[in-house]
Amino acid sequence: MKKYRRIIIIVATVVIFFSFFGFFSIPPIGIFPQGITCFVLKSPSDPFFNSPDAISIKHIGHVSIFSRAMGIAEGAKNPIILRLPYIETFYNLSVDYAQIDH
Repeated sequence: MKKYRRIIIIVATVVIFFSFFGFFSIPPIGIFPQGITCFVLKSPSDPFFNSPDAISIKHIGHVSIFSRAMGIAEGAKNPIILRLPYIETFYNLSVDYAQIDH
């Protein structure tokens, strides 16, 4: 019985983690020359890996300077738990490895 309880606790912890937490990556651009990745408390509708460019692609289908700024503003609504250096893999996962000019 203890084995099943342990499995249920682990599964519940993983589900809660992926539902409420995520990573928001801003690639190196003018205002963030080295880029930044933040571990955030996200809304349930946000993906686990997110970025301003992913938000732009989702809403308008392409990335522009204006849409990137709006994506940063939308991402800033999530409370930051931990600031990390830029992690390119997390950014690439957020945009499905699409080639985007910075």
